[in-house]
Amino acid sequence: MDGENLSEFEKAQQQLQALDIEVVMGTENGRRFIWRILEYCGIYRDIDGDRSDMLKQIGNRQAGLYILGIVSDIAEDQVFKMMKEAKNRSVTEEEYYDERDRNNRDSDDSGNEGGRFETPRGDINLYL
Repeated sequence: MDGENLSEFEKAQQQLQALDIEVVMGTENGRRFIWRILEYCGIYRDIDGDRSDMLKQIGNRQAGLYILGIVSDIAEDQVFKMMKEAKNRSVTEEEYYDERDRNNRDSDDSGNEGGRFETPRGDINLYL
């Protein structure tokens, strides 16, 4: 929006929105939350499938790009930090599962009877 043609109320709303985004993006938890939303929206995924799937994906992507645009305008440096943190989390998660798989292959008695695995979030049953 053009800042010169805004009412006092609209300017106050923009300042409040900017403050909200700065607060959210100023914490690791907030950046992780925004990243999960952007991932859900699929802004970095290819669009494919039948027509209805593609239309849904385009709509989700548009919403994600809108969010990314707002956040980037207000906290660009935090967006880059968020991306770096997401990349580090992906490596850490991949390493976790690689190590778990190695341990399961190396051990005859993995303790994972019936497809159950202990994870940081709790016990997971693969055969529900």
